[in-house]
Amino acid sequence: MFRLGVTGSIGSGKSTVTKLLKDLGASSSNSDHVAKEILYSMGYVRDALVAHFGTQILDPDGGISRHNLAQVVFNNRNNQKFINNLIHPLVHQETENMMERAERQNDAWFIVDAPLMFESGISEQMDKVLVVTAPDGQRIKRVCERNQMSEQDFLKRDKLQMSQDKKTEKADYIIVNDGSFDDLAAKVEDLFKIFKESKFI
Repeated sequence: MFRLGVTGSIGSGKSTVTKLLKDLGASSSNSDHVAKEILYSMGYVRDALVAHFGTQILDPDGGISRHNLAQVVFNNRNNQKFINNLIHPLVHQETENMMERAERQNDAWFIVDAPLMFESGISEQMDKVLVVTAPDGQRIKRVCERNQMSEQDFLKRDKLQMSQDKKTEKADYIIVNDGSFDDLAAKVEDLFKIFKESKFI
């Protein structure tokens, strides 16, 4: 089974690319969704976070507040490092479990959509990695409109991730998302043809 990692900076359009590839027949997982499931379903993860960050990250019902946790994590690189060290190994294991299940079902290829593909080391589980990029101005516009986020908050979060330039240096394939949706879909189709010609799938 061909394992393809898909990553990109905030607002690059990597999730749209993943959906387009899924429409072409790929199975997939989303590392953000896996991480959130772990965050809210594993009691010892909650306890470790509260022990480290305090009760400020909790909602009124005693659960983890995504908003409060984000405020703590995205304002401090050390805080981000702590939560990544706690969550990433669990995400890696669950992702590997999902890929093994897909392989047992004879799926031809599997996509892992992960914003921290290289930073987390999950790229080591992939056969190839696709990096989706977009001009900074377009990324800022997309994210600020979609998430009702200020440009200052966008830049703060973006700075905590590996830069687009560094990601492209590590990429096996690159898609530049600087046009319309139809332009992006055509680029994905072209990449799919390369996969078929290379007999990856």
